[in-house]
Formats: sequence, structure tokens, C-alpha cells
Amino acid sequence: MIGAPYEFDQSPKTKTFPLFGRDSVFTDDSVMTIAVAQALLEVRPGEPREETKKRVAASMQIWGRRYPNAGYGGRFRQWLRAENPAPYGSYGNGSAMRIFSAGWLFGTLEETKDMAQRTAEVTHNHPEGIRGAVVTAGCIYLARTGALKEQIRAFVREQGYDLTRTCDEIRPTYRHVESCQGTVPEAVTAFLEGTDFEDVIRTAVSLGGNCDTLTCIAGSIAEAFYGVPSALKRACEERLPEDMREVLHRFNARRTQIAVRDDWKTLPMPEEHETFVLHRGSQRQNFGAFGWAISRRRWRTSGSGTWRETACICTAAGRDTASSSGRSMSERKNRRSLQTGIRTRSGTPPCRRIPQC
Repeated sequence: MIGAPYEFDQSPKTKTFPLFGRDSVFTDDSVMTIAVAQALLEVRPGEPREETKKRVAASMQIWGRRYPNAGYGGRFRQWLRAENPAPYGSYGNGSAMRIFSAGWLFGTLEETKDMAQRTAEVTHNHPEGIRGAVVTAGCIYLARTGALKEQIRAFVREQGYDLTRTCDEIRPTYRHVESCQGTVPEAVTAFLEGTDFEDVIRTAVSLGGNCDTLTCIAGSIAEAFYGVPSALKRACEERLPEDMREVLHRFNARRTQIAVRDDWKTLPMPEEHETFVLHRGSQRQNFGAFGWAISRRRWRTSGSGTWRETACICTAAGRDTASSSGRSMSERKNRRSLQTGIRTRSGTPPCRRIPQC
């Protein structure tokens, strides 16, 4: 949506631009993201592969026909109108732009990759089209489960993408590209170089080219890693029609259910009724306008959307690097054993135990 006014090489090639204007509208990226999300919300455990693909294809056709002027490519428009839609060997970036929900709804990286491949194969059954979807969904899954940026970079490289160029090296010659192999690595690079959610979006737009798809992919990963500032979230939702918002709300409700399974510990925060949520493994989720979340190696404020990298407190070689309060080790140990504490917005988080580190 933010990238829509700058699509087709209309980017200012700089990070300085208005985030929203009269041309900030949803495009085919948003429509198909909603369509795939609606389909994947209905997936049952152990569902046969072909059944998932039929559900995804049906949902995409319903939403595509409902919003026929969202900016689809020519071959995809034909696919939307087909009575018996079949994949057409595409390696376009459409398979990656619509895959956001797969990165959130499934419990393992392998299951996430499998679902990404299923959604791609209904249209983009070329190996490059499948790879683009798998990499994007995998990055989202890793980001939401506590992986560091270097771990995400390593995953992308393992899938065969070249991430050696920086954004400054990409930007001068980058033009509108519609292939996965010409879009996904650049979007991932924008995420890796960004410092928070908004900076990732601005970095992606600054590259130029297919800006709405670049921001869709980079922003999907950035949301899982940083969260989305509430003001930006509201501005985007206000530009969506009611039927899309309904699916989005269902999807967000499912994400919350996934986050509060039995293996989470939810701790009440005395300050402003904040809620602290801690996973027993490496996943994490936060709740509330200024909720706090600590993963095995990261902590952040959801209000400002900023992260700071830190070592796990259980492996910090005698130092609790999740706290700079200067407490003695015995004091920190006592605080950890209680798994409680108060966190103000301006300081550093108190020492807390992270189970199963």
C-alpha cells in the first residue's frame, strides 16, 4: 500500500517521501494476501496437499474477481477467469507477495515451507516461483520465532539467493522487475539493512522498481521481526474495505491463539497494566500498547517498534546482558527466580529468567 504510488520505477530513490497520500491504495498484493490468508485459516492438520491447493485457488479466484482492477498481470487475469484454473509455469513475484500468512500459521519451519510451496504451485509452479514463496515464508517464520538477522541471512543463502549486494549497490541500477529472483533477494536485503519497521519500508521503496511488491515482502518479514507501529497499522486498515478487514481480524485472532498456547507464561506488569509474555523456547509474542516481549536473544517495545540485540542471560559468562542496572549477581538471580518485575519505557528491562535457554 505504501509502495503503490511508487510502482513502475516511480520511486524517488531516497528514503525521504510521504508514507501515505491519495494514491496509497491497496493493490493486487493486498488482495491476494487476504485471499491466501483466508484459505490457510481453514487448513486442517494433515490435510492432503491437493485439497489445500484447491482451497487456495478457489479463494484467490473469489477475491480476484471481487476486485478485478487491483493491478494483476495479464496471465494471472486469465487464470482468475478460468473455469478450471491450472498453474502456468510462472516465476513471477506474485507467489512471494501473497505468502505472509503461511509464515505465521504453522508450527515448524518445514511445515511453513511446505504450505508456501502449496500456495505457490496453484499458479507459480516454476522452481523460481516456488523458491520465492518458500524463502519469504521461511524468513517470516524465523523472524517471529526469535531468529537473529544473521540467522535469517544464512537461511536465505542456503536457499540459493545471493545477498552480497548492499542497498546502496542495488539502488542506482535497479528497475521494475516482476520475477522472484529479481525481487525477493532485494526485499530481504532491505529488511536486513532496516533499523525498524518504518525504516525497512522506506529502504524498500528507495530501491525503486516494483515498489509495492518490494514493500509487501520486506514489510512482511519486518512485521514479524519488529512489529508494526500502531499509527501505521491504523492508517493501512482505514484504506481497506470491510471484507478485507474482517479476514485480517480473523487472522490476527488466530495469531493470538497461537501465541498463548499452554507453553507460554504470561506475567502481569504493574506499570500501566502492561502484559509480559514469555515463551519456554525461542518464540515470543507481546500484547498491549506497550507490552514487553523477551525472546531468547531479543527484547523490544511494541510501542516504539525498536529492537536491541542481546545475549541470552543464561549464557552471558557471568554478566546479565539483558540488564544494565548494575545489580549484583545474587540480586539478579533472585529477580530471575521470581520471573517478575517492573519495566518502564525509558530504561532497560529488568533481569528475567528465560526458561529452557
